Amino acid sequence: MTQLLVIKDKIRDIFRKYDKIFIIVLKFVLALIVFSTLTKEIGYDERLAKKSITLILSAVSAFTPGAFMVFLASILSLAHIFAASKILAALFLVIIAILYFLFARFSPRYAWVIVAIPVLHKFHLAYMVPMILGLIGTPVASFAVIVGVVVTFLISLIKEAATIAAGTAFAADDILALYTYVIKSFTGNKKMIAMAAVFIIVLFITYIIRKLRIEHAFEIAIIGSTLLTIILSLVTGITFGRFDSTGAMILGSVASGIIAYVVQFFRFVLDYSATKKVQFEDDDFYYYVKAVPKLRVSSPEVNVKTISKADAGEDEEETDSYEDGLEEPIDGADKDVF
Repeated sequence: MTQLLVIKDKIRDIFRKYDKIFIIVLKFVLALIVFSTLTKEIGYDERLAKKSITLILSAVSAFTPGAFMVFLASILSLAHIFAASKILAALFLVIIAILYFLFARFSPRYAWVIVAIPVLHKFHLAYMVPMILGLIGTPVASFAVIVGVVVTFLISLIKEAATIAAGTAFAADDILALYTYVIKSFTGNKKMIAMAAVFIIVLFITYIIRKLRIEHAFEIAIIGSTLLTIILSLVTGITFGRFDSTGAMILGSVASGIIAYVVQFFRFVLDYSATKKVQFEDDDFYYYVKAVPKLRVSSPEVNVKTISKADAGEDEEETDSYEDGLEEPIDGADKDVF
């Protein structure tokens, strides 16, 4: 543990020293993954599917706020869907506009959640989002979680509808039928509702546990949310149909818990063995405070002194001269003493 804490402190010191560069690089990598995933999933427009477009959008996102990356991702998705079906593009625009105003009104600081859930869902790691939000965020983040889950299923639904609409000339009745199909599939999607419910419950439970006045509250919150995710996913899967295979869901939940612990480890580690209880008062209240210090380990400082041959020779000469001087009589010693 000591070595891990030393490594953590070194990494944090490096990050703090070059934080602006690291943030730009991380935002660029995240944006590159998001835009690449969108292009792979709904890349109907070959002109926008080029790597140069993805790199340009990622570079722009690296130097702009997170909400702007969400905006660019929405525009890119809309352009790809427009290439497949103008009808679906109009419907997608309406739904995204509603979701955007819901997100911008309540939780604009959690923009990364909206793009993280669809991307991580492909790797069965979306469960880490509510866990991490419960550890570092507030219940307000549930609005962003809902939007992220909706966008995840909306992309899949648009892909199915675009396959039906591709290369077909629709009459008025056909257009109405397509709208009806999308709206019913979207509003009546029990898997989407179940996944959103699981994520919100996990977020709230994690938040409540880590706020408890008990030792190791953060670690208990991570373990509890991991087990809760597995149990709720199994229950909702049996009831409404699984949105992940059982094995992938369990492995994804465990991996999400491990990643959440790593995030918490780099935030801080509490030293419960050094807990202090303090009492003090002011004009209105008398306070009982329990203080748990953050565990910090200073890196060992090792001073290495290199002794060259020349330095060694000088030391020997000084020693010889000193010893020779002792053999010589001191001036006046014979007269005064003897």
